[in-house]
Amino acid sequence: PDKSNKATGSMVMTAPDGEIVYNGELKQIKGRGNTTWLDAKKPYQIKLKDKADLLQTGEKKNAAKTWVLLTNAADPSLIRNNIVYDLSVAMNMVPGIECRPVNLYYDGEYRGAYLLCEKVEINKGRVPIEDLEEAFENANPDVTDFDALTVKTGTTAGGTVYCYCEGIKNPKVLTGGYLLEMDTAARAAQEKCYFTTTRGQNVVVKSPEYCSKEAMEYIASYYQEFEDTLYHAGKNPDNQKTLADYMSVESAAQCYIINELSKNPDGYRTSSYLYKD
Repeated sequence: PDKSNKATGSMVMTAPDGEIVYNGELKQIKGRGNTTWLDAKKPYQIKLKDKADLLQTGEKKNAAKTWVLLTNAADPSLIRNNIVYDLSVAMNMVPGIECRPVNLYYDGEYRGAYLLCEKVEINKGRVPIEDLEEAFENANPDVTDFDALTVKTGTTAGGTVYCYCEGIKNPKVLTGGYLLEMDTAARAAQEKCYFTTTRGQNVVVKSPEYCSKEAMEYIASYYQEFEDTLYHAGKNPDNQKTLADYMSVESAAQCYIINELSKNPDGYRTSSYLYKD
């Protein structure tokens, strides 16, 4: 099946004690994932009509419309992702990802054991940073179809090549927030806005999905300066700034520890997220 296929419907979710957690419209269900999508057991992303705290955390900020259903298809124990996400919360990572195991029934058939997770997205209860995508939408009320915008290529002074959307106006502030994903060249090329560093790392701008030339110039240059600092023993050769000037060293250390403990082959290579407020 095609991962881009989408469907609508209704959804009922019950807790182990029978309590109704959600009973309402399902605005969308679609495929997700990269390697995991190739398995027979498919992962999904769902979007509810109304915000709901599906994990029953009791915190208002954790109510959301979009959720992810992971298959754990490569894990016979079905608990590795659960343990790693719980570890991120226990280590006080910002943000940690909360989750819970569920049994999935879809179109009247039992589909198996899944892991219901928070989606990595800009939201108060998820990645709690400024929503630059919303700012771009507000600055461009006349743009009815962002997908129809022409994509062009530019190059920063530092040599980073980037793709941007032509014909959109900038909001007042372009310094944040950005949600980025380190990715492979083939996957990045399928996105609207991304950049490739001088050392060949491809980084997709997940949010804002549609960036102006100025926005891409800013975030691509910032990342290139960070990369140059990293590869020069933590001190930028041009401006003498240190790693701490570009990133939270504690956050990077926490993420590194979790990737090492879980033996994650994608760590700091692909499917790895970064954000800038």
